[in-house]
Amino acid sequence: MTEGLPFSKPIQVDPDLFSYEPFRDRGQVRTFSCGEPDLDEFLCPEEVEEYERENLGRTVLAHYNGELVGYYTISTDGLRLEYIQSRKYSKSHVKKGKELVETIPSLKIGRLAVQSN
Repeated sequence: MTEGLPFSKPIQVDPDLFSYEPFRDRGQVRTFSCGEPDLDEFLCPEEVEEYERENLGRTVLAHYNGELVGYYTISTDGLRLEYIQSRKYSKSHVKKGKELVETIPSLKIGRLAVQSN
């Protein structure tokens, strides 16, 4: 699976070593860098708290073996059926004798960043 990637040997990742938690400033986020300044600067208590206070989404930290390796934000959203082109798909949301559902509930990933080395 590492064909074409710049690794000298195969990489083994143990999924049991991943953990996820809501954002809380624990000092470790100060050293986080994904190489994209906007994403790096977002990961501070003031930014995340404002983002969550305005109900724009929730930020989750990803750890591997206890070390911060990334983060993501998720928020609720809706897929408007008028934008879905497949008629077959949209028909599955029509209930007999009821109106057509206008949106399909969904989750949106607003920010996604992984630690760069």
